[in-house]
Amino acid sequence: MKKKVALIISAMLMISLFAGCGGRSKDDSANGSTEADTTTEANEDTANEDSDKVLKLGFAVYDASNEFNVSVIDGVQAAAAEMSDKSQVTVSEGKNDVSLLADILDQFIAQGMDGIILFPNDTNEYIGYIERCNDLGIQLVCVNETSNGGEFTYVGSNNY
Repeated sequence: MKKKVALIISAMLMISLFAGCGGRSKDDSANGSTEADTTTEANEDTANEDSDKVLKLGFAVYDASNEFNVSVIDGVQAAAAEMSDKSQVTVSEGKNDVSLLADILDQFIAQGMDGIILFPNDTNEYIGYIERCNDLGIQLVCVNETSNGGEFTYVGSNNY
């Protein structure tokens, strides 16, 4: 099950990284409302209980105002819509505030997310949360930033 969560999260992120940068105007993200919830019931006729489970995924992004981050958010939401029978994705923005993003991570952990996608400005600020996810068995994917602590899957580019 853990591999399945990691594969779905990674697939969503890969799709989002290849998505175009257009699609959302500055007016759409200027209001600060980037929370999205894509939910659909799993097919109840499936014999295998694992395949009936809808995976709950949280996407915590530090900033939704620049074009690249917006394209990643749009790509994750598009991938979630394509896999709506298998996943529910909640996107929340930290508005460049470390404590707000930390609160979002706390909420995702409390909500019992199966996986969390963390798109931080500095992952080292969140080592404690990464380790907590590890202890709780929550799959974690870090986007475009690596960390000096905890275990996670990295999806991003080498900017150096």
